[in-house]
Amino acid sequence: MSAARDGGPLENNADSRKIADALLGVGSLSRGVWQSIKAFESLEARGVAAVAKWMFGLTVTKEDGATTYTIARPDVTSHVITDAIFDLRKEHSVQS
Repeated sequence: MSAARDGGPLENNADSRKIADALLGVGSLSRGVWQSIKAFESLEARGVAAVAKWMFGLTVTKEDGATTYTIARPDVTSHVITDAIFDLRKEHSVQS
């Protein structure tokens, strides 16, 4: 806990609002509101992708050399439509 207060490694993470927005996006996927989302590669994006796959049974893909994860409903075979893009890197803002 003191690492975050002292400017340690936890300070380099995305803020909780960005992570919450991405998790809400995962919820929209699981309810069938959206077809797919993308998250720029980061430690936080890996966590969101893991939650999406493990808890919601969503499909997570990352193409070789790509800088984004695509998270989609299992019934979606084409990722032409991306409903939202989440940038969880600390220096960037969330886009939709």
